This record gives sequence, structure tokens and C-alpha cells, in this order.
Amino acid sequence: MYNGIIYKFLISLLIVLFILFISSGKSNAHRAGPSFLKINGKYSQTNPYYRSGALSLDVSQDISLDKYLVNNQINFEIDTSQLLFSSNNIDKIEFRWNFIRDNKNYKYGKYITYTYSKIGSYIVNIEAKIPGESFIVINTVQINILPFLTYALPKSTIIIGSNN
Repeated sequence: MYNGIIYKFLISLLIVLFILFISSGKSNAHRAGPSFLKINGKYSQTNPYYRSGALSLDVSQDISLDKYLVNNQINFEIDTSQLLFSSNNIDKIEFRWNFIRDNKNYKYGKYITYTYSKIGSYIVNIEAKIPGESFIVINTVQINILPFLTYALPKSTIIIGSNN
């Protein structure tokens, strides 16, 4: 009698562990480590001013390396081999891009091209989701759109007062 109960318990435990093992939890795709975002074929770099949750300023996680001209097409790519998602879910991930703040005209896909029609600094938001889940922000990158290649970006300094 006890052998049957123990057997059923062990089988039930294995089933629960199996379900927990194959189910995916939420992941933070952008941790310390290599970037997964390519802009015109080059990986973006982690923004030295970004600290998740530490600032109320709108600071991107990454910054682009090159200069980009107004009215020129820019190629964006997610390198899924660099993502910290379960390999079982990589092909199921849906990517959503937002190129202009407060604009809900999203673009979808792993490879995106976009052309900015106005000069300025923009923060591109990249979100991802797996089936049955909501979109989560996996990266933000600052991109500077310039009128001409020799244009020098202004240098700014932000000083935050504290008692420390």
C-alpha cells in the first residue's frame, strides 16, 4: 500500500518538476554582457550613463556608434544569439519597435529599416514578447540624426545636487 502511494507521489513530483523546467519565466534580455542590437551592421554599446531604475531621466540603455544622416535609411537588427531568452522560445519571440517618443506606429520584426525625416536625438524602444505574454522593453538605444556628417554634437553636463 505504501509503495503505491510513494510511487504516485514520485510520479506527480516528476510531472510538476518537468512542467516547471519547460515553462519559461520572465527574462531581462539586457543585462551586463554583449549587446544584441546591430545598427547598420555594428553592435550598439552600453550607455555609460544608464542605470536601470536609478534615474528619472529618459536615458537609453545603449548608444549608437556611428553618425546617421537625416533622410537616410538605417538598418536595425536583433542578434537573437545574444539574447538571454530560453532557446526554446527564440523563434517564437515577436519584436516591436518604436522610433519616435509617444508615437504608437510600431514596426514589427527582427530586421527593421527606418528613415528619420528630422534631425535630433531619438531613443528607439525595442520590446519583445512570447505567445501568451505582454510586450516588455528589452532595450532602448539613443541614435543621433545629423544634418551633415561633420556636424559636431553639443556637449552637455547635468549636475544633480545632493547632500552626499
